[in-house]
Amino acid sequence: MNLTNCTIVTPDTIIQNGSILIKDGRIDQVVTGPVEGLDLQGAMVLPGFIDQHIHGAFGVDFMTATPQDLERVSKQLLAHGVTGYLATTLTDDAATIHAALATLRDYQTTQPTDGAQMLGVHLEGPFVHPSYPGAQAKEHILAPDKVLLQAFQDTAGQTIRLMTYAPEWGHSLFTSFAVQLGIVPSIGHSSATLEDVDLALAEGARQITHFHNAHSPYHHRHPGVTNAGLARTVSVELIADGHHVDPAVIAATIRLKGAHRVHLITDAVPAMGEPDGVYRLGPYEVTKQAHTVRLADGTLAGSVVQFPQILSNLAQWMTLSPNELATMTSTNQASLLGLTDRGRIEAGARADFAVVNEGMEVIATFVNGERVWPT
Repeated sequence: MNLTNCTIVTPDTIIQNGSILIKDGRIDQVVTGPVEGLDLQGAMVLPGFIDQHIHGAFGVDFMTATPQDLERVSKQLLAHGVTGYLATTLTDDAATIHAALATLRDYQTTQPTDGAQMLGVHLEGPFVHPSYPGAQAKEHILAPDKVLLQAFQDTAGQTIRLMTYAPEWGHSLFTSFAVQLGIVPSIGHSSATLEDVDLALAEGARQITHFHNAHSPYHHRHPGVTNAGLARTVSVELIADGHHVDPAVIAATIRLKGAHRVHLITDAVPAMGEPDGVYRLGPYEVTKQAHTVRLADGTLAGSVVQFPQILSNLAQWMTLSPNELATMTSTNQASLLGLTDRGRIEAGARADFAVVNEGMEVIATFVNGERVWPT
């Protein structure tokens, strides 16, 4: 199915009145002017969003999901323009994590092609630091353990693509060991000093998880993870829901880092897309109210924000080009995960698109060249 009469956001330019020629699920050509195809009436076409940090949605927790649950979530994410995601785990006992990884592995190998595609697993915990647990179960936090990480990756069938961990304690060379296993190390829930972060970066760490949240704060004499995120070339995740990070800090971070080093994420939990109420998140009971999810003590426990809302929020908080939005919602994520055929609208890439109107509302989603939402 060709797309025509649309505004196309390529990695470098914006093509007005453009057309995308699609062949066998991939982009064949991107051209100016009309062709025979689906008329998008001037709507903007972005690369399909990739959510590299999502714990669940629509009442489903990825730690306990069935294959049917996972298929339902994958279908419903399409309404948000999401075409790929990493199913993200939580800190729990090792047996529970193994069970979740086995289910996610089996689903990824058999998943339908007409939903948002599970691209792998983001292992968040248990190798984090008890000083900054956030909504990670403190009683199950473990020091980085190479043997256990190898066992997790074996159970996952090599589908763990990203790992949030605290580099400042546990086995030496844990970071480089993760890289050897094909896992991208991301620093989070960490009390690390700037020196600790620098060592981790030298071993292969590549980003900071939910930047500004659950790690050592900025300090002018004792620099930690926040200082490292601002001073080093490392990439950072941001939750742009207006609750985890103040809008002014979001805008300043994007300006300081540049769009090419910012990964917008939802950090969504099972309460996303559901009414206010009480939900399970791993071993915890959490409450959704006033667009936030919190533990009983008031700690934020993930988010309920959706990608269209993230785009709308950013439009209110700062001025960004469509190219920068595409970079932060898809291109960076694909690059981090080594997915060379995603995250870009260019010849040879997968034809995965989020089509949005002027208000940044998703009006259509395409996976592998087929319109999968609305059906």
